[in-house]
Order: sequence, then structure tokens, then C-alpha cells
Amino acid sequence: MEVESIVSALEKYLREFIVYLVKFFRPSTEGEVYDDHENYNKSVIFAIFSTAIGAYLWNRYIIHASTKSSDIFGIMVDNFLKWVSLGVLLYLVIKLLMRGVPIVKTVISVVKVFSVAHVIGIYMAYVALNAFWTFAPPEDFAANSTAISMSAAYLIELAILWIYLPREIRAIVGAETARWRRWAIDGVYLTLITIVMLIPLAMVQNQQPAVQEVAAQR
Repeated sequence: MEVESIVSALEKYLREFIVYLVKFFRPSTEGEVYDDHENYNKSVIFAIFSTAIGAYLWNRYIIHASTKSSDIFGIMVDNFLKWVSLGVLLYLVIKLLMRGVPIVKTVISVVKVFSVAHVIGIYMAYVALNAFWTFAPPEDFAANSTAISMSAAYLIELAILWIYLPREIRAIVGAETARWRRWAIDGVYLTLITIVMLIPLAMVQNQQPAVQEVAAQR
């Protein structure tokens, strides 16, 4: 099967799966799920590419592990499920602090930001790793390269999320929403995201022997 056909099929079934789940629990969203069909398609397609590229770069350059297709596919699924789950979390935060918003738009918006942050974070970690290799003694590089590259990836990804998630939240809730409400939503959600991102980072810093195990769960 050609690559274009694979991507097209993945895009279709991933999007339709999200739509099916939403309509199952909230039948009244019939008109909502296709309100920005073209943008949803692009975001899902990019998310697929992002998870694939990120999984390959993570295995090959960050943790120097196997690049078998089964390993990469597992990381892809893990990341995509995490992004969708965090999109649902944003929907719940907005619903609790303000009002109901379109759930599909909310999930896709979060997936879009994570897709970009994920690839850029890993690439910048790769750059940092090469800089460390250039200046560090060989024994230090061998002992600390994985922990340093993982830490760089997490921190850069988190920084991008802090910069661009508020923009997506503003688009979801609407510019007419009171500023203090947007700030409350931003604060709660970004705090939760930070906790999610810093837990594995703390494990990397405090449990060096377990770094490889943490990396495998990326």
C-alpha cells in the first residue's frame, strides 16, 4: 500500500473514531463534529506524521534504542493517546470553570500544539546532545547523554506548550470571554500539563539507573 493511502486511511479512521465516541456520549453534537472539517483533517494528518517522526528520533537519537517498526508504532500510539487524553482534560477544565465548548475542536487544538512541541522538543534535544558530545569528556558523555537529551526534550516541549496552548484556549473559549476566566483556565490547565511533564523528568534526574525504563515509556 502506498504511503499516501496509509496516511489517508489513518486520518480518516482516527478522526472518525473521535467523532464516534463524542456522538455516542453526546448525540446532540451532530453538527459540531464537522464544523471545521478541513482543519481537523490537516491537524490529524500532521499529528500522525509528528508521532511517527518523533518516535523514530526518540529511539534513534535520544535513547539509542531499537528502531524496529513495532517499537516505533508503540510509541506513536502512546503519544497519540496521551495527547487525546490531555485534550479531553482541557475540555473538562473549561467546562468546570466556564461553560460547555465543542469537545472535538478542543481535543484537536491540543493535539495540534502537542504535535509541534513534540517534534521540535526532540529535535532541539538532538542539537543539545551533539553540543554536549562536542565539549564533554567521553566518559561524561557516555554516563549522562541519555538523561541530558531526555531532560532537554521535556523542558523544550513544555516551554512550547506554555507559549502556544493559551493561544489555542483563547480561540476555543472566544475572545469575548472575560480575561480573568481565560487566565484561570490557562493557569489550571498549564499547571496540570506541567505536572504531567515533570513527573518523568523528575524520574530521569533522581533515578539515573531507571532512565532507560523511563525513556521506553516516552
